[in-house]
Amino acid sequence: EPAVKAAREADRRAHDEAEVRRIANVDALMAGDESAVVAAVQGALEGLRAPVSAPVSVTDVGPEGIVLELALPTVEEAVPAQRSTLLRSGRISYRNRPKRDVIDLYTRVVASLPILHGALALDAAPTLQVVLVSGVRDAVDPRSGQDAEECLVSVLLDREALSALKLDRVDPGVALENFEARYRPTVTAGLRPVEPLTAEALLAADAEPAPTEPELAVAPLPRRRSGRTASVEAAAG
Repeated sequence: EPAVKAAREADRRAHDEAEVRRIANVDALMAGDESAVVAAVQGALEGLRAPVSAPVSVTDVGPEGIVLELALPTVEEAVPAQRSTLLRSGRISYRNRPKRDVIDLYTRVVASLPILHGALALDAAPTLQVVLVSGVRDAVDPRSGQDAEECLVSVLLDREALSALKLDRVDPGVALENFEARYRPTVTAGLRPVEPLTAEALLAADAEPAPTEPELAVAPLPRRRSGRTASVEAAAG
C-alpha cells in the first residue's frame, strides 16, 4: 500500500515538525524571550471565559515584567440592574437592586479584574516577576466636554505576594492592599479616577536605595510599544 505508507510518513513528518516548533517555543519562553512571553500571556488571556467582557492590551514588556491595560466594562455591563429570586410557587421574582448594592458589586468587579489578569499572566510566563495592570474606561472631561479616558484601578502585582493569596477566598478590594495599588472606592459615589502607575514610575522606584533584605525589586520595564492587543473576557470576581 504505497499510498497509505506515504500518508503515514507525511503525518509523522508533520508531527515531528510540530514537536520541534513546540519545544523551541517552550525554550524561548523559559529564556524570557519577549515575543514568546507576549504570545503566552495573550494565549492565556484569550482562553479566559467569564461573564464580563474586558478587552486587554499588552503595552510594554521587559525581561521580568509586563504591562497590561484593561478596558473596563460600564456599571450596566458589569452588574445586572435586577436580581432574581425563585419563589416557592416555581415562579421567578425580579427586583431592582438597591443603588448601594450596584455600587458595591461594581467596585468588586473592578478590583478583581487586575488580580485575575495578573495571575493569568504570571502563570503563563514563568520568567515574569511583576505585572502592572491598569483598568480604564471611556469618560468625558468635565473641563472641556471632550471624550476622555479615566483610570479606576492600577496595581503592580508581584509573583511572590500573589502566590501567597487564596484567590477564591479573598475580598478583591481588600486584596489590593497587598500590592502597590491605586484604587479609590467610595460608599455613595462608587470609584473615583486615579492616576495610573507607569513604567517610568517603576524606573524611578528602582533608583531608590536597595533594600537591606534580599526582597524582590521591581524590574525596569523599557518603554517599548508592542501594539499587540488581545480581546478577552474577565471574571466579575
